[in-house]
Amino acid sequence: MNEKDITSEDNQQCGFRLAWLCRLTVGALLVFAFTVGVFAAGLGLRDPDTCWLLALGDWIAEHRALPQTDPFSYTYALFHPGKAPVLYQWLTELAFHFVHKLSGLTGLVVLLAAVLAYAFICLPLAQLRRSSVPDVLAIALTCLTVLSTSFHFLARPEIFSYLFLGLWIELILQVDSGPKSQPAILAAAALMMILWCNFHSGFALGLTVLVVYVACRLTAKPAPGAGKGSQASLLIKLLCCSVLATALNPWGVRLWRYLPELFFMPFNGRIVELRSLSVADLSEFTYYPYIALTALVASLMLWRCRSIGWRSVGLFPLLTAFGWAAAGLCCRRLIPFSALLMLAAVSCMYRQVKMAAPANVRLGQPSLSCLLSGWSRALKRYYDPTSAVFNLSVPLLAMLGAYMVALNVVALRLPQSSSAFRPPVEAVKFLARAGLSGRLFNDAQFGDLIIWQLGKQLPVFIDTRYDMYGERLIADYLRIISATDNWRELVDSYAIDLVFVSASDRLSSELKTLPGWRELYRDELAVIAQRGQSK
Repeated sequence: MNEKDITSEDNQQCGFRLAWLCRLTVGALLVFAFTVGVFAAGLGLRDPDTCWLLALGDWIAEHRALPQTDPFSYTYALFHPGKAPVLYQWLTELAFHFVHKLSGLTGLVVLLAAVLAYAFICLPLAQLRRSSVPDVLAIALTCLTVLSTSFHFLARPEIFSYLFLGLWIELILQVDSGPKSQPAILAAAALMMILWCNFHSGFALGLTVLVVYVACRLTAKPAPGAGKGSQASLLIKLLCCSVLATALNPWGVRLWRYLPELFFMPFNGRIVELRSLSVADLSEFTYYPYIALTALVASLMLWRCRSIGWRSVGLFPLLTAFGWAAAGLCCRRLIPFSALLMLAAVSCMYRQVKMAAPANVRLGQPSLSCLLSGWSRALKRYYDPTSAVFNLSVPLLAMLGAYMVALNVVALRLPQSSSAFRPPVEAVKFLARAGLSGRLFNDAQFGDLIIWQLGKQLPVFIDTRYDMYGERLIADYLRIISATDNWRELVDSYAIDLVFVSASDRLSSELKTLPGWRELYRDELAVIAQRGQSK
């Protein structure tokens, strides 16, 4: 056997091993999509917020109108008489209602799985492929993104913001790629914003990204042969059109005035998921994928800057990658959005480099081994993330995973128990059987359960819609439940007849010493007490 034959045989063996590696990669990616559905069914109903989301959706569908006051509490009207609450996610509540009505909680987790799979797998992989990012790198980034955000796979309005953000990134990348039909771009942006601002407040994040993009593009040197005047005109029109479209909601400009109250209310500092990551969080695996994703994206950006200069990489990718990586570290609720935007930064960087790099620069190749380079090239023959088949298969596999878990593994209920919150199911059943009436003081998370199960029977003092109630009521709530300051006077001023709080709350023990109150129910999770005839 001569040297040429040996080389040919080696190449064949290498090609055979590479083919199997590619098949395993695609297979693992599809299994990963199925796993997204498994996580959605296992974790998706753990947030008590889903209770009032469904209850409000039921109310809107039943009355075919938006409520002019809060239908589930008696305290909202005390502090906001004649003022309709801003239901800034009313379309999500209505969508959840129809899905739940048609297919119950199973349908809700199946919907959750489909949206998550498309937003975190299909859209990023397609964008990275069209930007000439090597497939191995694209799959690694996408898997890290899914793992980074899996702790927040919850049936909440944010899931639609994840989807809209992915589509919004696609729109920006389309504009970034070169000349496009202006009317089509503007119409798509307007339609997306009209829907987004009625599904969730995350539309403000989308506009923030667009403002940064427009500012970076207007200050950047135009590519050779590009008309800066026409480009600037499109960008300004795009920004104006997007902002104006957000006025098409039931509250008009009032929605914008409400956003600062929502995002910057002082009570947000008490909400765990709005806090920054700390050293103590490193004891859990939960946030390690996000840290790894941040490190990988930062390394890519710095390597590119060192290779061809930061101007060729582009200001927008750099600001997006490092800015949103920091935002995720400062507020853990932003981690899913930050992860998606870091992938967008990588996509935009590769497109920018492709347009700016000289002819002798090899694009789309990371400085890894030959095997990884060949692996990425070979993968193109085995799967296409931009194809309709792939974009149907991934959500369907995720939906199948969610359906099988809901059918055979997890007994779905709302909300499901977790380490963060154990719902007092038996206590709520006692309330329903006892038929108690009067003014109730309750734990905020317990209020979510009451709204869902006893909404028409027993109005709540408060629930987890903290932004709706306002700081004054929240301050009174905290004084009463912690039994501090003038809590006794507050109990009397609100004419409270019933108390339903956690067994660990100080109020539950202090009531024993308060004349005229008697304990009706107690277990390891909750206490129910009632005021007697004499105060």
